[in-house]
Amino acid sequence: SLAMVQERVIAAFEEIVESGQAVACLVSHDGPIRTILNHVLQVPPERHWAFSTSHGGLTLLEASTGWVSVRFVNDTSHLLGLDTGGRDAADAVDGALGL
Repeated sequence: SLAMVQERVIAAFEEIVESGQAVACLVSHDGPIRTILNHVLQVPPERHWAFSTSHGGLTLLEASTGWVSVRFVNDTSHLLGLDTGGRDAADAVDGALGL
């Protein structure tokens, strides 16, 4: 269920933040990214679907003691110039991934 996914994702995210590691890179589908953003920004559960991200999009969060800052969400600028065969860059990434 969505609640179970949220519980697991938030627990793992908080463990990473509390570990004090200087850098961590999380590679994920849209759902866990959305869950983390909603948690950090205290978005109410009824607005869970308010965020959406593209395949290949980057989201950067910076954490320090007791604080998480959202630097950017769903940056796809690294896809600019990608030979997409006339398709949208996100669609081209989907095609390359077989989605």
